[in-house]
Amino acid sequence: MFPAGDVARDCAEHVTLYRAERGPQSFDFGAEEVTLEAGDMCIVSTAKRFRSRSRDGVAFRTLIVPAAFLVPLIAGGGPQMPLHIRVASPFGALLGASLDNIWDRILNISEELGDAVLANLAGLLAVACGTSKDGTTIARQGAAQMRRDLVLRHIECHLAEPDLTPDHTARALGMSTRQVHAMLEPIGETFARHVTRRRLEACRLALENPAFSHRSITDIALGWGFGSLATFYRAFRAAYGTAPGDLRPASFETRSD
Repeated sequence: MFPAGDVARDCAEHVTLYRAERGPQSFDFGAEEVTLEAGDMCIVSTAKRFRSRSRDGVAFRTLIVPAAFLVPLIAGGGPQMPLHIRVASPFGALLGASLDNIWDRILNISEELGDAVLANLAGLLAVACGTSKDGTTIARQGAAQMRRDLVLRHIECHLAEPDLTPDHTARALGMSTRQVHAMLEPIGETFARHVTRRRLEACRLALENPAFSHRSITDIALGWGFGSLATFYRAFRAAYGTAPGDLRPASFETRSD
């Protein structure tokens, strides 16, 4: 049972998003009942009283969002609640993926970035609630940023794989190749240039790290996804103005190609 009385009034300026970890989960609001299947979400005012129940025990994750982030984005100044969002819908799938990213990482980011993440999430929630004109713009920006983060994270996770390409990334993320390219436009890099830069940075760190002194330059370059040693040397000199071997301290037992 959601707390009543003074506690409920204190929470009136927030909304809560519930996501069912398993289903079905039922929310009884008296005159209305919402049943969530696994992964489904429900947006509820924290001032609204309800009962929840499940055959296998209540199991859901929650995210409390200050109304100050959400209400200004919604047409009419306030959402119609409760609002049921099915994970099987395209929007529900996007929101669910965004929530997974936030829940997994929110404790490891700064307060300033946390506010920015929350503002972007509020934009997505506003889409579900019915956005105002300004809210639609903010929601689009937030959704685009989250998709961009997915692309960048995929690149980081697969940086050492030689077959990391826009097509490979698009298939893995359920996007079109054109969308993948578009996600990187705001950071001023093409897909290929971003991948090459990140691989070069990883190689440089390895070359300068005594822990990798036993590895040859060839091993490091190929290990970080470069398919050609000549391509690696050419890109490394263009980026840093020197040959890879010049960055290894003289105390290293240097291994060449």
